[in-house]
Amino acid sequence: MTGSELLGFYGQLAATMAAMVQVARELRWSQLPPLDARCTELFVQLREAEVPAGGFSAPDRQRLEALTHRIGEDQQALQALLQPQFRKLVQRVAEIRAAR
Repeated sequence: MTGSELLGFYGQLAATMAAMVQVARELRWSQLPPLDARCTELFVQLREAEVPAGGFSAPDRQRLEALTHRIGEDQQALQALLQPQFRKLVQRVAEIRAAR
C-alpha cells in the first residue's frame, strides 16, 4: 500500500467520524449504525495495512497528523453527545424494571 492510499483511508475515516458527529448533533440516531459499521471497516483496513517501505514524506506526515488529530477530536465530541443518551436509556430501563 502506498502512502497516498493509506492517507486516503485516514481521510475516509475522518470524514466518516465527522458525519457521525453531525448525525448525533441532529439527533438522527438511526443513521449512526451504518456510519459506525463503516468506521469499523476502515479501522480493520488500517490495522492490516503496512506502512510504506520508505515511510511518509514530510507533507504526508503532516497530513497524517492533522487527520489523526481531527479523528480524535471527533471521537471526543461523539462521546460527549452519546453519553447523555446512554444515561437516559439506562435510567429508563431502571424505571421500567421498577414499575414491574
